[in-house]
Amino acid sequence: MKKALKVTIIAVIILLTVIVIALTIYSSGSYNPLDEMDLEVNNLEMTGIERHEDFDEITFTVSNPQKKIVFIPGGLVKPQSYEYLAVRLAQNNYEVTIAKNLFNLAILTPNYPTKFLSEELENVLIGHSLGGTVASMVSSENVLVSELVLLGSYPITDVTANDVLVITAEYDLIMNR
Repeated sequence: MKKALKVTIIAVIILLTVIVIALTIYSSGSYNPLDEMDLEVNNLEMTGIERHEDFDEITFTVSNPQKKIVFIPGGLVKPQSYEYLAVRLAQNNYEVTIAKNLFNLAILTPNYPTKFLSEELENVLIGHSLGGTVASMVSSENVLVSELVLLGSYPITDVTANDVLVITAEYDLIMNR
């Protein structure tokens, strides 16, 4: 019995190690923001906007925000790729958080964005691609979310309790309409 337990524990540890290594290798090909975007962000007026970044978020805060916006990045897209849009929204008096997903794959931790929702403000979830799928799951299960924006994505759950905006590209060859 002890030997079987020991073998099982070792097998689980090996399996988890292989999964972590595989995800690390897979996510190493994540899409970086364009250099042009960084230049444009640096040219934006940031007066009254405070930027905070740590291991799990990039947040832009303003005084007396109208709403809280939480971005859920697309699969294998680095969160910094959304900074231009986040700053532009902050300039219009919104508090904006870009979630940093585990291995740049929001689907691995689908309830993670809920930690960024505000109890005091209306919350808007913006999800891009795979992040939009996760955003639809979060919005359907959380009464704090009032609006949902899907960028090149679609809901996989009932989101009729929210105001929903779906934005797609004319020549999107991936999304099944």
